Amino acid sequence: MTRKALNALDRLVGHRLRQLRELAGLSQMQLGDALGLSGLEVANLEAGIDRIGSGRLHRIARILDVPVAVFFETPDKVPSPSAGSRPEARRALLALVRVARVQCDRPANSEEV
Repeated sequence: MTRKALNALDRLVGHRLRQLRELAGLSQMQLGDALGLSGLEVANLEAGIDRIGSGRLHRIARILDVPVAVFFETPDKVPSPSAGSRPEARRALLALVRVARVQCDRPANSEEV
């Protein structure tokens, strides 16, 4: 069986997974244990080598206590928590999570009738 080619969205989701995992203070092994995966499998998800299925993404979001939508947000430049300025990266990523939560809590049709 051949693997489907990964696209930019797959890589974005993997990158966001790494950011959120690090923000939560979890190692790849700890997240893997919670998901029933090895640390290497989590590393492959984060690197975009393996795709993250919708069910697994939902489970990851619950473990990390973030809305699923946060994995698909594409702000201009959200620095990685492993980048030079950890506090700034943390604040930027937390702001992104807050925005995603607000958007997810909004009714689908927010127009008043």
